[in-house]
Amino acid sequence: MEYELAMSDREGISVGKQRERTSSCGNAVRRVASPSDSLTEMLAFVRTRDQPHVSRTHRVTNLNLLAKLIRETTPNDESEIEQIVYSVRWSLCSRIQEVRAGGLRVLRYLLSSELAYDVFCAYHMSILVVRCLDTSSQHETERVQALRLMRQVLHVAPNKFPRSFAASLVSLVTQYSRSHDALIWASAGTLCELAVLSPLLAAQCGVMKALLRTLLTCQVARMSEAIIHTLLFLVNDPGTRKFVHHDLDIEIVMSPITDLHYQHEAIDVDVRAGLEDKETQIEASKVALTAMLKCWAGLIYLSQSGVIRTVLEMLPLADPTVQKGLLEVFFDVFQIRLPEWTECFIQVLRSVEASRSPHDWTLGEGWVAEEGKYLLPPRITSRTNLVACYLSMLLFTLINCGLPKAFTELYERSYASLEQQRVAVRATVLIGELIHFSSSYIPVELSHIAHCVPDLIASATQFSNHARRSLASQVISCLDRIHQLKKHSAKPSSLFLDLIFKQAGYYKRTGHDISQFVSKDFEDTTLINVIKDTQVTQTKDHTKWKLDLVISLLQSPALQLSRLDETYGIKFIKRLTNFFKPSNYVFTAIPFSVQNMKTYSVIGCSLINFLTKSPEATQRYLVELIADIASQLGQVTAHKKTADVFTPNSITNTLCRDYFLFIGYVSYRKPTVLLTCNAYASLLAICDVPNRNDLLRLIVSSLDYSQDVYSRVVLSKILTSSDQQMRLYTTKHLRVLLRTKMRFFNNWGIRMLVTQLYDVNEEVAMEAIDILDEACEEESCLVALIIQRPALLHLAEKGVSLLTRFISTSRGFTLMKELGYLHDELDRWFSSYNHLYVQLVERHLAEAYTSYRIGQEGNFVRRSAPKTCRNVQVFVPIHFYGQLVQQQSGCDLLQQKGHINVFTNFIRRHITSSSDILHTKATVWALVSHYFYGNNYREEGTYICFVRKISQ
Repeated sequence: MEYELAMSDREGISVGKQRERTSSCGNAVRRVASPSDSLTEMLAFVRTRDQPHVSRTHRVTNLNLLAKLIRETTPNDESEIEQIVYSVRWSLCSRIQEVRAGGLRVLRYLLSSELAYDVFCAYHMSILVVRCLDTSSQHETERVQALRLMRQVLHVAPNKFPRSFAASLVSLVTQYSRSHDALIWASAGTLCELAVLSPLLAAQCGVMKALLRTLLTCQVARMSEAIIHTLLFLVNDPGTRKFVHHDLDIEIVMSPITDLHYQHEAIDVDVRAGLEDKETQIEASKVALTAMLKCWAGLIYLSQSGVIRTVLEMLPLADPTVQKGLLEVFFDVFQIRLPEWTECFIQVLRSVEASRSPHDWTLGEGWVAEEGKYLLPPRITSRTNLVACYLSMLLFTLINCGLPKAFTELYERSYASLEQQRVAVRATVLIGELIHFSSSYIPVELSHIAHCVPDLIASATQFSNHARRSLASQVISCLDRIHQLKKHSAKPSSLFLDLIFKQAGYYKRTGHDISQFVSKDFEDTTLINVIKDTQVTQTKDHTKWKLDLVISLLQSPALQLSRLDETYGIKFIKRLTNFFKPSNYVFTAIPFSVQNMKTYSVIGCSLINFLTKSPEATQRYLVELIADIASQLGQVTAHKKTADVFTPNSITNTLCRDYFLFIGYVSYRKPTVLLTCNAYASLLAICDVPNRNDLLRLIVSSLDYSQDVYSRVVLSKILTSSDQQMRLYTTKHLRVLLRTKMRFFNNWGIRMLVTQLYDVNEEVAMEAIDILDEACEEESCLVALIIQRPALLHLAEKGVSLLTRFISTSRGFTLMKELGYLHDELDRWFSSYNHLYVQLVERHLAEAYTSYRIGQEGNFVRRSAPKTCRNVQVFVPIHFYGQLVQQQSGCDLLQQKGHINVFTNFIRRHITSSSDILHTKATVWALVSHYFYGNNYREEGTYICFVRKISQ
């Protein structure tokens, strides 16, 4: 765990801008100023006490040099360590804060081994360190160094951690008079580490109670997560459960929600005024409840202790502030976007629509690749989503604890005031989302969340209470609208992603198409009048055009060039074409906005579609437009600088970016026009222009790759460009093409992804193998990958996992057997990989349930992106046994090894110690994978009864 302390060690302890003249002692400092000087001479100067003629700057400088020397040499001799500790202890008794801080820093670097710590304890240095920590909060430098020294001791010798250190930290985090102390949360984090590394000492020093009290004032989600998961980790382990079982009274943390008259105990009057603020109490309790509901241990504990039932019983009785907080907890836990706080049902339904995504993907931030990944479901169908399993169990628990009844009573009390009506509106969105979720993941006989609907219908038919009847009617109508909206397919907000959907035939497969405006079929007699009404033929001022009517006319099947006369029809098309020509600088001058994009850009796309459907002899207008665009693109490389139309500023602030959208529509409808106008050559030339990622992203996101033309050549060139960020974005774009089921992706797409596996940048290679893992859910893609025979072992566990998938097909099984891979890998799984598989699953679940993510080095780091509604999915990783038994030869090999018999015999045993837990988990995963994927070898299926017994 990382804590942001206020001190940096790069330059040592600083004494500010103070400048003092060099004295005789200053000459002594200069003689030992280099780290290469004698350690004895430096220690002799360190042992000098505070004297008027000794400069503060010189003493601090000498301590910094001593710390640097120790860090570079790392003394290991006991006598030398004793000499350093004996000398530095005088610094901790100094009256000068910077000198004490410098001494603490020297000791921290010295304590790199348990031997050094034993010497440290022999001189009773812990008393002086506690004294430095327990001082005024104004001495920040000294206190930070003292806390860092304590953490160093905890890492070097956790079982010998001094009780005085633990007591001082407990006192610091429980002292509410220091609630504004910057070190409180860092100290709480240190106590969390102590509780995990040395639970016996933590229990003896009251660390568990201190952490529990800290939750009542903690409004930081990350810190609350750390404390909650520390306590639950101890409860979940049979070996440490005894240390925390009696101190874990979670009802105290839930008191601001479950107790209507709750008042927090405080010492200082001013602090009591802040702690008694209702919103502060609810926020702290809400954060703790959210953290507990996001893990299995927390869910089990809350269920057994009855806290969930108590919270749901209090939901209709609490005031609107508490109700709002509880609803926010459920929205967060179930990964549902939080709707607006309003009393209007129509307004709140906007948050449910698939087109209103919680992100704003700009050209420089994610763009089409991230939006497509968010909207399109993964192609993984054969593996279980573990997060969905957990949320299903959570919802089932809430239903059994009275969730439908709580919502019914909530509606009955929500018509009295405006705030209660807003609570009812937000609760309606939540119950609608949960009904949809339960219908997808929970069996019908176990899902009773919809049982609140009959009670609502009864309220809607009671004419005695008009307010209640009106609210119930609106709730039922809103629930029905949510149900209808959930039937719709993903609706992209970007016209570029919408184009990709059309290119891949996504709308045809889902039975849902997007039309920005309703098309009208005009009679021949009225067609000319409609053209006149658009004002396009009347004026060149586009601000006076009736844009809605123009789009409807262009999308109408009645508009055909053969039916247009020279006076109005041809003039209408010609004027629109001239409007969009970049050389005329009309369309390029329109500022970029969502509204302008959905009007002018849609008109351009409709015009392109209309012209591509026209007869060959009348497509001169399309050729003129594309030739003009290609000419402007050619200027990007001809002058070695960007043309006026496609400057970075124009791409960002005007609609000229949508010229690439027009090119994409032509590549989709009439790719031969791009060849005629030499547009592909211009696009390929732009790929070599440095520092123009904006243009490259537009090119990648617009071209049609479903046809075997030059578009794939352009894509391949960008995938291997010199810019790392562009290679990464283009690789991510391949995931969008995969999920939209672009034609023949198993051929050319897999080949491009295999090329990315050897990218010099690790992030690009890992993104490529992640996409390949998803693509191999389809057998045609897996066979295409096997034909490529890529090298995967350099990609760590993901490479091994993907290589394991080869054995699920007859061709891959034969290949792996010829390479001698099967027997060695099977032995590795039996000896150690089954246990590593359990750790892999738990690590992915931990990342999904917390606000931390797994870094490239495998450690947990904070998420850099702001917290939003994350749709996290964790699918069951590939198990070697599960892939092996999909072939009869693999079943025979597994039977020959006898691994299943060994696992079956072990699962019958009773778990007697905590060391058996990991092996039991590994055994269950191996047996379940074998049972789930096996087709022929199921003689040992009776062990499922034992798996069920363990789960109970």
